[in-house]
Amino acid sequence: MRSYLKLTLFVVTLTLALILIPQVFAYHLLGGRWPDQKVSYLKNYVYSPSPVEAEYIYAMQSWNDASTPAYFVRVMYWQGLYVNSVAVYEPEVAWLGMTSIVPSPYEYPYEYADVKLNLYYVSDFSSEKTQALAAHEYGHVLGLAHELSSPRVLMYPYLNVFYGIYGVYTPQQDDINGVNDLYS
Repeated sequence: MRSYLKLTLFVVTLTLALILIPQVFAYHLLGGRWPDQKVSYLKNYVYSPSPVEAEYIYAMQSWNDASTPAYFVRVMYWQGLYVNSVAVYEPEVAWLGMTSIVPSPYEYPYEYADVKLNLYYVSDFSSEKTQALAAHEYGHVLGLAHELSSPRVLMYPYLNVFYGIYGVYTPQQDDINGVNDLYS
């Protein structure tokens, strides 16, 4: 009987520990980054004005407001290394947003990044949901990979979870820690 009590107490204690101890988040990095902390982004006139231009700006501002050394600066014409942000309408693809990085997301230094939001999907999104998607893509621009251990961070790969369930649309502490690690 005594061993049964000990086993029960152990199981209850272990269960409570697993429930009450907060999850530990661990950001993931792509492997590359920009050579400087300043990341220039180009005003693009594919759609004039872009239907998601405000959300792009809010998303970059959310990264600029985070406590990181990296920050976005808008330029009106091409000047060296920069990020291009565009809205596209592509019904034949399954992605909502996509980031392409040159030379590759795994190499240092980054020279160019192209961020696309697919209007086929996002045109029905709220402004905040579109901002969440754009901020996620800018996390990739800064060098962050998808974070699978917690759905409560911006870099979780599924918008319907990190935004839809948890309401995340700005960088969270784990996202910020990753950028700080890259640029400090």
